[in-house]
Amino acid sequence: MQYRNKLAALLVALVISVVLAACGGDSSTATPAAGGNAGSATPAAGGATPATGSSTPAAAGSPQPISKSFGNGSIVVNLDFTPSASGTKVIGSAGPIADYLAQKTGYKFNVTVPTSYQADIEALGSGNTDISFLSPYAYVLANQRYGVIVKLATVRKGQASYPSVIIAKDPNIKTIQDLKGKKFAFVDTASAAGYLYPYAYLKANIPGFDPSTYFSQVINAGSHDKVVKAVFNGDVDAGAIFGNQSDPKGDARLLVVKDIPTIFEATHIVATTDLIPNDTVSCRKDMVQSVCTNVINTLLDYSKTTDGQKALYALYQIDGLTPTNDAAYDPIRLKAQQAGVDIGKAVK
Repeated sequence: MQYRNKLAALLVALVISVVLAACGGDSSTATPAAGGNAGSATPAAGGATPATGSSTPAAAGSPQPISKSFGNGSIVVNLDFTPSASGTKVIGSAGPIADYLAQKTGYKFNVTVPTSYQADIEALGSGNTDISFLSPYAYVLANQRYGVIVKLATVRKGQASYPSVIIAKDPNIKTIQDLKGKKFAFVDTASAAGYLYPYAYLKANIPGFDPSTYFSQVINAGSHDKVVKAVFNGDVDAGAIFGNQSDPKGDARLLVVKDIPTIFEATHIVATTDLIPNDTVSCRKDMVQSVCTNVINTLLDYSKTTDGQKALYALYQIDGLTPTNDAAYDPIRLKAQQAGVDIGKAVK
C-alpha cells in the first residue's frame, strides 16, 4: 500500500512538471507595447568574426543582425549598414561595395546589418563597429554620446537633403488632422525621416500633440519598407518614411514597388516635412585614423566609378558621396531642440 502511494505521488509530480514546461512556451515572441520599438533588439556582441560568405544564424522569434565577411587581410574593419530596408536586401546590396574595399585596401571587412538604428549606435560606442553608413539623426546621436566622426555624406539626384513624408492608403485621410484616433507607424526612434522630423512636424502643427494619445496605436516598424507595407496592408492607417524632394516617386515606397507594383497608386502623401541633411559614412572615435582615412578615400573613389554608382544606388538609392563635416548636421540638432527631444537621452 505504501509503495502504491509513493508511485501515485511520483506520477502526479511528473504530470505537473510536463504541464509547467508546456506553459513556458516560446518566450522570445511578445506583443510590443504601444509606442514600443518593434524593430529594435539588443545588439549582438561584435567580437566574433563570421566565416567568409557565411551569415549569422537567427534565433527563432528574435531579430538578429546579419553579417558577412569579405577579404582575408590581417587588418580587420567592422563595417555596418543602417537597416533602413530589410537586412537581407541591404547585405546583398552591400556585398559589391565591401568586396571592392577589401580588394583595394587589402583589409578584411566584416559587414553587418544591425537589428536597429540604436544597435548600430551602440556598436560604434562599444568598438564592435569601426565604420557605419549611419542615418543622419543616428549620426547626431552617436556623435553626442560616443564622439563618432562623420566623414562622408550621401548625394541623391544632386541633392544634399531630403524630406520625410507621411503616407496613407485611405483616401479619406487628407490632412494630419484626419489621423486623430488612427494607427500610426514610425520607423525607429533614431531615424530622422522615420521619427524625428515627422514627430517635430506633427508637434508643430497639432496643438498639444502627444503620439500616445493622438493616435490609437503607435508602432516602430524597424525599417522604411516595413512602414510602407504596414500602410498598404492596413496594419496601420499612416506612417512616416523618407521622401525625395526632386522625384515624387523616389520615396521609400520605391523599396517595395517590385513586390507591390501599385504602391504609388494605392497610397498618397499626406504631409511633407522640412529638409533633412543626407545620410552619412562615419567612423568611431578611437578607430586607427590611417585605416579610417584609407577606407573613406577608397570608398569615395569607388563612388565616382560606374560600378560604384550602380552599387550605391542599389544599396540606398545613392548617386554619389561627398566629404562633409559635423556642422552640416546642426539642422538636426536644432530640429530636436524644437521638438523638445533631448539628444543626450534619446538613445538608451
